[in-house]
Amino acid sequence: MTSSRILCVGIVGLGKIAETRHLPLLARHPVLRVTAACDIDAARAHHIAAKFSIPQIVADAQTMFDASQVDLVAIFTPPTTHAALAHAALKAGKHVFVEKPLTLALDDAHTLVEQVERTGKKVFVGFNQRRHRLVQQARHWLHENRLGQVSALRTTLTNNHDPAQRDGWQSIPARGGDLNFEVGVHHYDLWRYLLQDEIASVYAQRTCRADNAETLTLIAKTRSGIPITAALVEATNEQNSLEIFGARGRIALSLYRFDGLEFTARGEFDGSISARAKRARDLIVESGLIARRTASGGDYELCYAEEWDHVASHLDSPVAYEPNVYDGLAATQIALAVRQSINMNAPVTVPPLTRGNNF
Repeated sequence: MTSSRILCVGIVGLGKIAETRHLPLLARHPVLRVTAACDIDAARAHHIAAKFSIPQIVADAQTMFDASQVDLVAIFTPPTTHAALAHAALKAGKHVFVEKPLTLALDDAHTLVEQVERTGKKVFVGFNQRRHRLVQQARHWLHENRLGQVSALRTTLTNNHDPAQRDGWQSIPARGGDLNFEVGVHHYDLWRYLLQDEIASVYAQRTCRADNAETLTLIAKTRSGIPITAALVEATNEQNSLEIFGARGRIALSLYRFDGLEFTARGEFDGSISARAKRARDLIVESGLIARRTASGGDYELCYAEEWDHVASHLDSPVAYEPNVYDGLAATQIALAVRQSINMNAPVTVPPLTRGNNF
């Protein structure tokens, strides 16, 4: 159920992620209206405002936070600024949407958790991949125990980014411009979301090619003992895949494919004639849905739209929402443990996550 009123959104940061992913969706959303925006580059701010018909450009973020007509502040700035901006917005009585990662430091994340608990305001974190159609379906299958007891999870997330093209904060690992915080947090969040379990430990290794392209290999374990292996690779092909193995078979997801969800039963060979025939039948049944979603931009584009639909339907609602500030904290904890493990060349324990009464 969506909100019964128009919800006013203020945007902080008008860079590429705001321009290409979020503003096109917000511009046509039935409930959410971008009423104000700001950016340190005034010329860019006015250009983007004209492009998306944003009625007001303000000089600084605090001016926006003090505006009574803004219901939600969306933060699309570099990660080092997330904590201070979210803190100021919450202090001004606003709800917050912040792109991942929530913060780069645990103290900052814990401070935001305390503010949310104290003020009752909401902090949505931009883990858009949770809203992907195939992730939602896989989570449903896991919830209905289709796999039986889960035995292991394997994930791969790669990109074709050229290390030589990094600039600004994205060229500085300490500011979140590395595979770990910029890319890996998506899968750290999906580990928890799909398995409904917390991460207990992680062991990570980092290598670099001659062109400075990074590769991270990870071994983790959940608190219930499920092992996880993962690879994050830069400057190669584009892949976003997850495989969950259990007592009754395997669920495989490939998030860049419209047909990227498969269940293979125990005892059935992957790629067998029977398995491929069943998949073909499933695709025929799903063809109408796939065609409609492809015409609307495809599943990956639509997961951003559905992310904003979730915000709109939960901003005024007492119903639990996600991903929330605790999910952001958890991903930061895992990313910091990965960084520590790389530096120590040893496994690292991830601190237990204690949720407050409101979550």
